[in-house]
Amino acid sequence: LLDGAKKSSSSAEILPGVTHLLLDEVHERSSEFDLILLFLKQYNLGGNHSSSNLSVTLMSATVDPEAFQSYLPGLKLVSVEGRSYPVSRHYLEDAVRDTNYVEHNQPTGRAA
Repeated sequence: LLDGAKKSSSSAEILPGVTHLLLDEVHERSSEFDLILLFLKQYNLGGNHSSSNLSVTLMSATVDPEAFQSYLPGLKLVSVEGRSYPVSRHYLEDAVRDTNYVEHNQPTGRAA
C-alpha cells in the first residue's frame, strides 16, 4: 500500500486493479492496521466521498463502530446479529485426566 502511495498522486491510481479491501478483527489493534487506516484516511478511500472504486470492509465482533465512522467519514455500518457461545478452557492436564492416559516408558537406546 505505502509503495503505491509514494508513486501516485491520484487516489484512483493508488491501488490499481484492487476493488475490495477486507480487514478482519479490527479490534486487535496493531501498528500495521493503524498504518492502513492512516493510508485510507489520507487518500480518502472507501467512504461515500471517495473518488476511487475501492470498497473497504472493516470487520469485528466487539469493536465500537462509531469510532471508525468518525475517523473515516462515510463508512456505512452493517450489523449482523450473531450468537455468543460460552468458552471454557481446557489444559493438557485435563485431557490426560479425562482420557485416563497412561504414559508407557519407551526404551531410550537404539535397537541392535
